[in-house]
Amino acid sequence: MRTTKGIKVPKKIPKKDREYPEYFTGAVPAGLVFWGNLEDIRSILSKPPRPRPGMLDQLSEICFIGLLAYFGAFCRNHFASLVNICPELVLELKRKGRDTTVDADAIVLLRGTSFCENPENAVNRLGFLLAERYEFGTPKAVNSLYGDLLLVTPFSNDEKEQCERLLANRNLLVHHGGIYTGRYAGQTFKRRRIRQRVFFDSLVLQSKDVRAAARFLEGIANKTSIATHAALLRYMKENKISSNAGKKLAIEALLWGTDL
Repeated sequence: MRTTKGIKVPKKIPKKDREYPEYFTGAVPAGLVFWGNLEDIRSILSKPPRPRPGMLDQLSEICFIGLLAYFGAFCRNHFASLVNICPELVLELKRKGRDTTVDADAIVLLRGTSFCENPENAVNRLGFLLAERYEFGTPKAVNSLYGDLLLVTPFSNDEKEQCERLLANRNLLVHHGGIYTGRYAGQTFKRRRIRQRVFFDSLVLQSKDVRAAARFLEGIANKTSIATHAALLRYMKENKISSNAGKKLAIEALLWGTDL
């Protein structure tokens, strides 16, 4: 949990508000989970083991892969929570041409998995089922999904390019052990001398690179949380959608840990 920003999470949730965790994956707002992931990565990088001579910084590589995975989870889980809190948003997705069908057996399986006193209310977890079906693997896909949902685009054009470079590095590490491939070199390197060393040289990552990537992705997650919170309130007001105490707390929880 990101304690540096003074997050205050109620220790004792009033009985009337106890349904609020059911709107979130793992019963915790996606932003709080991501801030915690970032703190753990930074803590690991602050006490690195002594590298072996001639070896790459594998700890930084592992942290980098984890960082991109955690950010992808944030994008998916935050989206799911927005739909859980306001199921009427499914109508917006449908109007934009999104497939909003879910299997009936999946809804049945959700019964009895609730934190609240009404476990039959599976609609509060509809977002989980939809988010499972959608692809959040690229900045373009994330912008498209959030744009269809609440007219919010998490990435600017420059930020999209920066994130795509991070993803290219992550994919190179995951699928090729960091060794430069012909495709990666053709898309990344302009100098012929460098391109000639494909399948021999490899990507070199240091802890400073991971920290820089963490700052960038933290900024995207932060502004996404703030923008979607405002857009959700606006949508609910315009469409006269009411909230009970638990849902109001869940909406507030979307901002826990942000720098608003």
